[in-house]
Amino acid sequence: MKYVVNTEQMKRCDEATATHFHVGSAVLMERAALAVADVIRKHSTPLQQLFSAGLWGSGEAPRRGVLVLCGGGNNGGDGLAIARLLHQEGIETAFSLLVHPKERTLAHEQLLAARAYKVPEIPAEEVLRSASRFDMIVDAVFGTGLSRPVEGEIAEILSTLSADRYATRIAVDMPSGISADTGEVLGTAFKAHITVTFGFTKIGQLLYPGADYCGEILCAPIGILPEAFLGDLPEIRSITEEDLHLLPERREDSHKGTFGKVLLVAGSPDMNGAAYFSGLAAYRTGAGLVQICTPAANRESLQKLLPEAVLSTYGEEGPDDAQLRPMICQASTIVMGPGLSLSEQARKLVGDVIRIWLEEKAGPLLLDGDALTILSQDPELTELLSSRKHPDLILTPHMKEMSRLTGHPVSELKNNRFAYAGSLAKRLDAILVMKDSRTLTQLPDGSGFLNDSGCSALATAGSGDVLTGVIAGLISTGSAPSLAAPMGVWIHGKCGEAAAADEGEAAVLASELPEYIHNVMIPGAQAKM
Repeated sequence: MKYVVNTEQMKRCDEATATHFHVGSAVLMERAALAVADVIRKHSTPLQQLFSAGLWGSGEAPRRGVLVLCGGGNNGGDGLAIARLLHQEGIETAFSLLVHPKERTLAHEQLLAARAYKVPEIPAEEVLRSASRFDMIVDAVFGTGLSRPVEGEIAEILSTLSADRYATRIAVDMPSGISADTGEVLGTAFKAHITVTFGFTKIGQLLYPGADYCGEILCAPIGILPEAFLGDLPEIRSITEEDLHLLPERREDSHKGTFGKVLLVAGSPDMNGAAYFSGLAAYRTGAGLVQICTPAANRESLQKLLPEAVLSTYGEEGPDDAQLRPMICQASTIVMGPGLSLSEQARKLVGDVIRIWLEEKAGPLLLDGDALTILSQDPELTELLSSRKHPDLILTPHMKEMSRLTGHPVSELKNNRFAYAGSLAKRLDAILVMKDSRTLTQLPDGSGFLNDSGCSALATAGSGDVLTGVIAGLISTGSAPSLAAPMGVWIHGKCGEAAAADEGEAAVLASELPEYIHNVMIPGAQAKM
């Protein structure tokens, strides 16, 4: 797992590295500059750019070299050090000061060094006229410290150079104009192809629209380690491929009971797609057995779609206690909601399942889809859940369902996602998977996981039902719900990426996503996909 930090946490970490561990800020700045210089060397391919841009032989002067835009703070100091290092290596480089550093600061020391080594300097007022000479533009103006909108001449420079189609654009630590805490565009922002950040990924690099401005994010190790948090660790983390080793091992002397039984209460008359997607995903994730409790009208189609599933069907009156209670007691994981509808029968079913689940202190319960809408409209049921002492509860709302659960509009939720998710998770003592372009998994203890996998291929009907099945399958096979939820989100996202690579992001169907689960769950397989 990797930590994801806000501006204040990163600042404290920087200070502790210097004061507690005695690694000076000047050392960190030089290491940061070396890391970016290494990325620049690897991505500097002017001839390829000329050919792909159609400029070769067009009469336009060939582009060559690196232009570094520098501010007056430590980010600008990084940029000045980058310009000096590249110049010392013989790479054609120039820098431009868009904000002048104050005397006796690290940035000022770097400015003196750059001038002493005679690195070419371009006045700020000449940047836009000169930029077309360079095939690479490096943004080291504001970094993570910006808290107010970018305006005036700097805004014009950032906006104009971001539109340069023929230059590779690299941001140092954070694209200037993007809030490191929220991903918000502060007036105008630099749009990078690559962002080289230091120590830890920043929240604003993962959240949109900031993620769009970062391009590929490379987190460079420069000597800032988790020890520098001095025990006050960040609440937000992200799952990585290395975390797959945390999943339980599948022993050779196993049987289907070893890997648990998922009970899926899903579907409505002649609406079986959601139940199928969730059931298939649970099986592909490793569940030993999937039992689907669904209306009798779905029996024939589900038997054809997923013959491996055990079906327990009911008529117009719905399943009674004698049918529900044994299934709930015997299940390793209970899922309720996909495709359930908002009918009176469905509302009664949700209430019955929750009450039996509480009475029996059964296995973890995952509420999704229509079950969440029904819950949001039933204060008595919500109070029943919030006052329970046991067992594990997982909610997987998309943003509109989250809006219904909290009573706050989607726009407000997006602007305050950590606060609202934390409040609901604590109130219901539940694991909350708040689905969005960057899904947040919030645990009731205040910690959470911000997912960085996935793409627009997942924006298709049934995709959320697949995620539900993946999480249920992970719990069923022995993972704690607190791991299964964020891990399931990460696996689901990686399946979307893999399917998009084969089909294109616009063409992926939800039914195709489970076919990629087995490869995603193999450590090291990502590099081969």
